[in-house]
Amino acid sequence: MKKFLYTFLVAVMAFSSVASAQDLLRYNYKKNGYIYTGTERIRISGTSPVEIKLDKVSLPAGAATYILHVYYESASPWKMPKNAPLSIKTLDGVPIVSKNSFDDANIIAPKGFRNAAGAVVYWNYGKYYYDEADIRKIADKGVASIDATRRWSEDGHIKVTYKDNEFGKAISRQLEVLSKAAAPKSELGDQLKAMDSQGSNVLVESKTVAVNGQLSVSLVYLYYGSTNKESYDLNLYLPGKNIPLGAAVTVVTSDGRTIEMQQEKDVQAGRVFCYPTNEELKAMTKGVSRLSVETDNGTETLTFPGSTFANTLGKLYNAIQRVAVL
Repeated sequence: MKKFLYTFLVAVMAFSSVASAQDLLRYNYKKNGYIYTGTERIRISGTSPVEIKLDKVSLPAGAATYILHVYYESASPWKMPKNAPLSIKTLDGVPIVSKNSFDDANIIAPKGFRNAAGAVVYWNYGKYYYDEADIRKIADKGVASIDATRRWSEDGHIKVTYKDNEFGKAISRQLEVLSKAAAPKSELGDQLKAMDSQGSNVLVESKTVAVNGQLSVSLVYLYYGSTNKESYDLNLYLPGKNIPLGAAVTVVTSDGRTIEMQQEKDVQAGRVFCYPTNEELKAMTKGVSRLSVETDNGTETLTFPGSTFANTLGKLYNAIQRVAVL
């Protein structure tokens, strides 16, 4: 686990929120019969910058509710009032209106963070619910503008216009990802061990779970409020093996991708600490055929029939997404 556990130092590595060529599916799990599926954020250009992500909650009976998260980038902090409306005007001039359901204090970088241009900005955000018919109208008809109420006054609005349907295209991409996600077959269960915070930083640690008696795996999530970034630690335990600092850790996914990592810490025998990117971690949850680790006595290679390793890691990853900040 990174030194963040004790000091919450600022991270230097994190994935981009722009989600262009990324795998846009962020999480997909079943809990108490409900299926929760969500996308990564997409940054949208317009007369004012916003980032959005789209979640889908599928009910046991089959119907679905969609939750649109809109992050308004601003030079000052403010809190979106509960029930404040967001009006999305489609390209044919029809407004689709939903109200903010969010009523908690903003926890995303409350002291601000530097954007790509170096300016200190804040994300002030709302959470809006839609049925499937309305979210598909937004995707299919396209979006000319959005108008969000941010305070109860005549001038308390944020209006953003779009020249090329940028908002509607982003919704369409996210909706397609949600629609294609396969329904999980098993319940997520209780996979979390601990959650801690210090200031605007957050740490979440999963339980340690054995995989086929070959090794054990756990996952740590880290959110850094000063930079509005997040990262992951992948922790492995191979009994009876000594893995020196800098030793190569290689994962081959089921589709043939090779992910190269290394032992990041000088620790006791059997322990391995790796720092995968978000995209690498998600790739591993989709299928791992083998894992190779350099030890003092040569390379140790483990193979995984079916999806045993990926399924275990996927449950840990999805459990963390239930409480992750972003």
